[in-house]
Amino acid sequence: MDEETFAYLLKIPADLSHQTYCITCYDSKVAPELSAYNDDMEKAKGIVVFSTKETKITRHIRRLEDPIAVKDCLDEKEATMRLAFLAVRANHNVLIDFDVSYDKIRNGSYQKLMWKAQALPVTVDVDKLPKDRSNS
Repeated sequence: MDEETFAYLLKIPADLSHQTYCITCYDSKVAPELSAYNDDMEKAKGIVVFSTKETKITRHIRRLEDPIAVKDCLDEKEATMRLAFLAVRANHNVLIDFDVSYDKIRNGSYQKLMWKAQALPVTVDVDKLPKDRSNS
């Protein structure tokens, strides 16, 4: 398996880090993990995200968990997806107090941005959240 197959895992287990597998090992170890990983990636795409500017909407949500953070992402979308994936892996469905920023990395005349984000993962009934955030 290449590194991009399980790119959003914080640490790739030893069983999933080999380049080639026999059919038995692939079916018993890799296939179930790959299926679970892909399912979690699909769930992460459906995570509801509330920024720090939307505290009026989230003020009644209990903040029981510790914040999660990611860094060294290539763009804002990747940082958001990594946080959403971590929230799904922790059995949460909403990110609140979401904050994303970047650092400029300069090397002579070359410059790039490295994104970082943090949020608080929570579990709420999504049906009870406001559908239209612009009026809140």
